[in-house]
Amino acid sequence: MRIYQVNVTGRFSTGIIANQIHQELVNTGHESRFAFGLGGETDDNRIETNNIWCQRLDSRLQRYTGMEGVFCRRSTEKIIRDIKEYNPDLIHLHNLHGNYMDWKRFIHFLTEYNVPVVLTLHDCWAFTGGCFHFTVNNCYKWKTCCSNCEYIKHGSKAEKELEEKRELFGSIPRLTIVPVSNWLKSVASNSMFKNREITVIHNGIDTEMFSPKQTKGIRSKLHCEEKKVLLGVASTWAQPRPVLRSRRRGPRPAPAS
Repeated sequence: MRIYQVNVTGRFSTGIIANQIHQELVNTGHESRFAFGLGGETDDNRIETNNIWCQRLDSRLQRYTGMEGVFCRRSTEKIIRDIKEYNPDLIHLHNLHGNYMDWKRFIHFLTEYNVPVVLTLHDCWAFTGGCFHFTVNNCYKWKTCCSNCEYIKHGSKAEKELEEKRELFGSIPRLTIVPVSNWLKSVASNSMFKNREITVIHNGIDTEMFSPKQTKGIRSKLHCEEKKVLLGVASTWAQPRPVLRSRRRGPRPAPAS
């Protein structure tokens, strides 16, 4: 089988996952090609589609207009041309957000191209009005409409973005949703994807590195001979972001004499 992957990055986080999938496909006799926006090693079957200046311009225009990921058209056309040339049997999408493509133009192309598409959900962006993790603000407007969102800048555009996502993702004829956790499946099942096939595939780990090992004396050293130890690891914990609304500032007070 010939697989074509698309992701925002070729390095770090989801880029590591996409690279591992790419390498495993090659090792098991499949043909694989991986296109990413920025950051990562390139070779005959791993291509970088964007540049830092286009990404920065897209990011800046997004801040001013509230329109996310629609300005990097040259990068989008590069991916589309490469897909047509490669002629894959299946297209595997990871993160489409991140200021590296015109995702709306790309979804239009996928609808017309009509090959099986797998969308891996690493976060919630694909079925919300723009937020990655709605649980930060405990907001469930995405189930109906994200009208006048108070949690993101240009929140008035969130409702339109959610409507466009419903229309565009809904137009892909053969789309399978792959959340990376059972929780993400449970929320995706209550979203615009509820009538799609949804299959959980957890992120893989290197079992040669992460496996049970006998470490002599470690329990006595840590004084936990009779205890069961559960180790939990997470990224940085942070408070919810403040509301991002533009405010007109008055004149600065005169300095004290």
